[in-house]
Amino acid sequence: MRLKQIKINLKPASKEESCNLINGVYYVKVVATAIKGRANRRLLQVLSRYLNVKTSKLVILKGETDKHKTIGIILE
Repeated sequence: MRLKQIKINLKPASKEESCNLINGVYYVKVVATAIKGRANRRLLQVLSRYLNVKTSKLVILKGETDKHKTIGIILE
């Protein structure tokens, strides 16, 4: 299994959702709050749509409880 790693800066509890790539870092805003993993689940959904990959192909490698995360994209 090969992974491509991307860096994420997450802003939970935002008024609107967005995803922007700036200097190699994805800045993602989600409406979901950071309670019981809701923001992380929504992050994967937003990234899935933005990157055009299935949600099941995305995994949080680092930063489960931090706003700075490393996400792995499973390549086939």
